[in-house]
Amino acid sequence: MHRRYYCLRVLVGLSMLSFILLQRIPVPSLAAYAPLQHAPKAGVPLLCPSVLVFGLTIQCAVAALNEQNTYPFTAAANDKLKIRVQVIGGALDPAIHVYSSTGEQICTAFTSLVLAEIGNCVLPVAGNYRLVVDDTYRTNIGEYLLYVQRLNNPDNAALLGFSQTLTNSLRFVAEFNTYRIAASAGAKIKMRMTRLDGSFYPQLRLYNQAGGQICAAFSSGPSAEISSCTLPNTGMYTILADDTYTSGTGSYAVDLTCLNEICAFPSIYIPFVMISRS
Repeated sequence: MHRRYYCLRVLVGLSMLSFILLQRIPVPSLAAYAPLQHAPKAGVPLLCPSVLVFGLTIQCAVAALNEQNTYPFTAAANDKLKIRVQVIGGALDPAIHVYSSTGEQICTAFTSLVLAEIGNCVLPVAGNYRLVVDDTYRTNIGEYLLYVQRLNNPDNAALLGFSQTLTNSLRFVAEFNTYRIAASAGAKIKMRMTRLDGSFYPQLRLYNQAGGQICAAFSSGPSAEISSCTLPNTGMYTILADDTYTSGTGSYAVDLTCLNEICAFPSIYIPFVMISRS
């Protein structure tokens, strides 16, 4: 890399202010923004962990009447969670509750069907929380899969770069996979999810740094495409990939394209000042 320096000297009385340098500094590559807790999914879900794990599939069961499964976790203020429970055995009518450290219920969802979901649970303050799964009527038991992800700061997310194609699979019914992209303000992108095998219908949702959804695409065919989405700010964005109808499984490919050639982080100039006196 060629470096350019500009030197400016200013005489002040008997003193000389010298060497104000401007050096061209490239912003770190996309690899520098990879998630710290990235961990590929295993072939089997986590079995009833003692704490909540974001971005990985959890399998557990409400095994007795009136039983509640509790998953403690910590959060930052204004964290936004997506939570999904899918029944895979028994007669469970799934219910989801999120409680603060004081016992206040922050979010809830319940159903008499097999799938309960909280699409966007905003946690108002930093601190300790509990996610609880039980039966809506406290009268049934059954096995379930639990999926939870932070929309603004996801864990266990794969980094997807421009002009890159990744393959993955939806191994379990109602599962979603998470990706992150790094882009500049004003970047116009295209993203596509293509089914390779299986029986699901692709769906993509793109979230900004605050966890707000800005673009989405879904399909009743083998491919879903966000054909053009302009990103408002420089930084990291989150993408969820799943089945439109939350009922199928299979493998897929996902790819990301820049449409206006300003997607990558730009180089910037940072001033360095050295002062000498003589």
